[in-house]
Amino acid sequence: MWKYNRQILVRYLSFLAGAAISGYLLVMAAGSQEALLTRSGLKNTLTELAVACELLPWTHSIGLLSLALFLVLAGVPSIIVFTPLLITKGFVAAYILTLAGQTGASFISLLFAFRRFRPSGSRLEFKLTALTERFRAFAFWSRIYYAFPLRTIDSMTPAPHPENQPIRAIMPQIFTAIAIRMLIPSLWVNSLLQLLTSLNHNPEGDAKSLLLWTSALVVYTLIPRIPELFICPADIREALFVVESPEADSEYSSPANGSAPKGVNIPAPKISVKRNTGAGTPQLVK
Repeated sequence: MWKYNRQILVRYLSFLAGAAISGYLLVMAAGSQEALLTRSGLKNTLTELAVACELLPWTHSIGLLSLALFLVLAGVPSIIVFTPLLITKGFVAAYILTLAGQTGASFISLLFAFRRFRPSGSRLEFKLTALTERFRAFAFWSRIYYAFPLRTIDSMTPAPHPENQPIRAIMPQIFTAIAIRMLIPSLWVNSLLQLLTSLNHNPEGDAKSLLLWTSALVVYTLIPRIPELFICPADIREALFVVESPEADSEYSSPANGSAPKGVNIPAPKISVKRNTGAGTPQLVK
């Protein structure tokens, strides 16, 4: 479900679906309201939408938030959830809600991954288990960059995680990494919306802001592709490079059968196999 290639496909399909839905709604609304194509018209329409969302019954709001949580669990990028919240709730509330949802989704997927994890002795797993002493650093650096889907990293986290450490031991690192990961794209979307709807008679300032955050987004996206700019500990960087390799999806699989370990923290069978795989052949990972 959370293999790398599948998550990349989900990412692209999400952006295509989001663009198609937005375009369809814009065309439908513009047919009955020509002023929608102006700044003031778009501003008024989005304001009406925000007011309508505020008046929704609490059951509808919970249902929409549950849908958003399900989408991020499936691997839909945070920005797809953040954008509608930005329009209806404002930047701060949208950022906090999306960050909380994405962190919660990571915790849920980690619970699922730890329950299903069974050591397979693969070369990819060997590379991950070599990071056991740096499991907190792995939890942080593996989630910083967009190149590595969050749900894929969640599914690989049981391998370097020590048995005697609960999942909550890495949640602060996960929360911080996701907060940093979300910041630049969130500011980019906010600047784009500001450019399209601002009535402050300063379009040049809005355009410069959008250009600034567009440049930052492009650079941050390309960092993992440029070794000289890839800020990350060397051993973790080597592991992350392998995650994108074609062999990673086929080699790293967590069998679904077998009973779950006691509790929900760390699978019991993990220790013995991890300590006996030291003679395996290492291979790089995503």
